[in-house]
Amino acid sequence: ISQPPSIQNEEKDMKKEEEREPDGQVKNQPNFIKERLKLFEMLKKDHQLSFANYEKKGDAGDAITVRVAGGEAVAGKVWITTPYHVAAGLSQELAESTVIAKVNGELWDLDRPLEGDCTLELLTFDDEEAQAEEDRRHDFAEVVSPNVYSGKLWEVAGHRQHYSERTFTFDVDKDTFALKPMNCPGHCLMFAHRPRSWREMPVRFADFGVLHRNEPSGTLRGLTRVRRFQQDDAHIFCTVAQIEEEIKGCLQVLQSVYATFGFSFQLNLSTRPENFLGDVETWDEAEKVGGDEMLPAGFCEHGKRLSD
Repeated sequence: ISQPPSIQNEEKDMKKEEEREPDGQVKNQPNFIKERLKLFEMLKKDHQLSFANYEKKGDAGDAITVRVAGGEAVAGKVWITTPYHVAAGLSQELAESTVIAKVNGELWDLDRPLEGDCTLELLTFDDEEAQAEEDRRHDFAEVVSPNVYSGKLWEVAGHRQHYSERTFTFDVDKDTFALKPMNCPGHCLMFAHRPRSWREMPVRFADFGVLHRNEPSGTLRGLTRVRRFQQDDAHIFCTVAQIEEEIKGCLQVLQSVYATFGFSFQLNLSTRPENFLGDVETWDEAEKVGGDEMLPAGFCEHGKRLSD
């Protein structure tokens, strides 16, 4: 006996429901998601183990003394009180402006529980160490470049011909201007504003400026594709003979910053795209530098990446 169409449809819907992945599960997760989840589970396990050890000793929740820079002593509880709690107790404005802490001289996340009596420094974004200590340590000059440039600059730089569909533009007095999607042309103008000697090389610029990119709506996803973002960007101007050492230095900075926060990472080789800027000879010369011998000692290689 054949079943009515309505019953057949209900059975099909029930079968589809059973075949669906559980809520929160994503099929064919990208490798970087799997790596982040693996790292999270590892850190979570370590945290739970440490906390269990404190509970076993009866130490969890014990009173501790937190001495804030400036001399003030604040009472707290071990493995419960965080730097953010201390900052909020002193001033909500301070808590909102603090970006990271230092506990007994060690960089410490604001939400990471304190593990005992300690000295605490609360660093705001205006603090030199919180903002760009790594840049200064490696001799990068922090610069600030404009958010808007004339469209003529993008023509000279080649970005208008290759990147116009990703650029926000507008007209002013019959001239076209654009919100900068990258810092390269601005840094080149800064470098070229006066004659340079080879003795000045290398010149290193670091920029925390805001960038705007007109990404298609279908590609917007999390922090990997957005229309407005702020990045810790840098450009190095050097002689051909200095390229190898400068790339080694960049890799060491990367390794140092990621290690500070307990992150691991992978590098992939990026060669010239089909629609590349510049001449073939320059690209050929640059790509010759990308060998294994460039990697600093102790650097775990998963690949290389050549920047522009």
